[in-house]
Amino acid sequence: MRELFKGKPSDAESAILLREELLLPKYAPPEIIHREGEIDAIAAAIKPLLDKKTPNNLFIHGNSGTGKTTSMKHVLGELKAASSRVIPVYLNCWEFKTKTAVYTMILRAFGGSVPRRGLATDETLEEILAIMEKDDTGVLLVLDELDALVFNNEQEVLYNLSRTDARFGIIGITCNGGLLAKIDNKITSSLRFTDLEFKPYSTQQIADILAKRAKASLAKGSWDFDILEACAGMGKVNGGNARLALEMLWKAAQLAEKRGAKKIELDDVKEASSKSFYQKIDKADPVACSFDLMGKSLSEEERLIVEILAKGETNTTEIYDQFTRKKQKTKRQIRNYLDILEAKGLVEILEDTNAEKDNLLKPRLVRLKAKQ
Repeated sequence: MRELFKGKPSDAESAILLREELLLPKYAPPEIIHREGEIDAIAAAIKPLLDKKTPNNLFIHGNSGTGKTTSMKHVLGELKAASSRVIPVYLNCWEFKTKTAVYTMILRAFGGSVPRRGLATDETLEEILAIMEKDDTGVLLVLDELDALVFNNEQEVLYNLSRTDARFGIIGITCNGGLLAKIDNKITSSLRFTDLEFKPYSTQQIADILAKRAKASLAKGSWDFDILEACAGMGKVNGGNARLALEMLWKAAQLAEKRGAKKIELDDVKEASSKSFYQKIDKADPVACSFDLMGKSLSEEERLIVEILAKGETNTTEIYDQFTRKKQKTKRQIRNYLDILEAKGLVEILEDTNAEKDNLLKPRLVRLKAKQ
């Protein structure tokens, strides 16, 4: 019998990754650096809610990995501790992409629930408004990946909430700075969004972020600053993406441990880069790395398509062939998955000028989205 797991490092002194979870995307650091101005701006927009006044709605945008969600969640934590009179509701719109889902989650934040028979959408909103009036509370609704509401033609929920007399603060977060142009003018006029851009991190800023994480997660003496600078440089050239740089550090540490070393070397970083998802694509977009994909709420089918495209640009016919070898779906269903990936900013779908045009679904070239 083979001993598949024999030899895994167990001695704490020889291990490099002492607290691996601190390098992973779900970790929320207690202190956010290099985003103090943006955090102050978010807090200033929300503060009127605490004084029972109308808040400033925010449209937050910027490249993937620039700290938008991390900063927002940090502020929400502070808000929850500061007042029980403002109910924070954070939603990823790819998970909750209809107005019914949005209303239901707001109701649940108040401790309410939708009966099994269900409620009409208007009934759910009316119940929310009744609770807000009774408890004299406001709601801060944070809609991350706001693109999903637009893709699913559910942006009307923004208009409905903004037109009530209740105290709603609405914050939309997206990687797409041009998203508002796709929303009806009556909705954007009603929301009166204030623009807040998260600009790409510099190499030094990313290195600072990595240093704080490395000191807390890696064994003492297992890394040098040139390792952090190499990882930071990869993040910088890919849209100022700190998340990608963290992934490089995490993978480099894993590789060093795998070869039984006590210290990460530059060759580990180079190997991590060569094996990383984003590196396989010419001019890869910052979102095209595995850490970023974790936050995109991808279905199993969407992930399969991304894996196919990681090998390079191909056409829809080839995607159908490769996809159906692993999962049985119709061409129409697969095309729907492609449309969703396009809406999530992960792929580009182009006309294939060399393909025959007599299919029900015209063959098209598809590639992971190139960096703007």
